[in-house]
Amino acid sequence: MSVAEIVYDPYDYEIDAEPHPVWKRMRDEAPVYYNPRYDFYALSRFDDVLAASLDQETFSSNRGTV
Repeated sequence: MSVAEIVYDPYDYEIDAEPHPVWKRMRDEAPVYYNPRYDFYALSRFDDVLAASLDQETFSSNRGTV
């Protein structure tokens, strides 16, 4: 049995309509998710997001936010 690849597209209306399943998969399977189409990384776990937001020397969003 193969597992479908996780795809998170912040511009996909179907995902926006019901984002919780993909967010859960990201937390469980890809806590640091990379989207090659838009060339961004996303943290999906609260503790990771908190730690990154408090460490501005290491982590930045110099290309803006989505």
